[in-house]
Amino acid sequence: MIKDFTFVIFSIPYTYPSINEWTTWHWSKRNRVKKDFITTMAFAINEQGITPFHVPVKIYIDLIFPKKRRRDLDNYSPKFLLDSLVQCGIIPDDSSDWIPESPDVQIYIDKINRIDVKIEAIK
Repeated sequence: MIKDFTFVIFSIPYTYPSINEWTTWHWSKRNRVKKDFITTMAFAINEQGITPFHVPVKIYIDLIFPKKRRRDLDNYSPKFLLDSLVQCGIIPDDSSDWIPESPDVQIYIDKINRIDVKIEAIK
């Protein structure tokens, strides 16, 4: 983790499901997977000592998958991640007041499945 007055970078050990996966699940599975993701986010945030932002932010999300295959970027909405950041107290709200630009989401291939997140204060 890199910590600075203006930004923070951290990783989560797995990626969130695509919208195509999400929409086929029963509502109880959706809730369970979302709760598990929020718990994992909270653990990563607490373990790395990330402090809350009190100014608007820009968010960069790198979804990193272990296998190269065709993926549709707009199927990976950052809703899980943004809701988790709010629930963990890193940002007060995920509205356009606190995140004025859409998060920058990119897909990469590497051996380790994870999400790398950079949150940057907007000056």
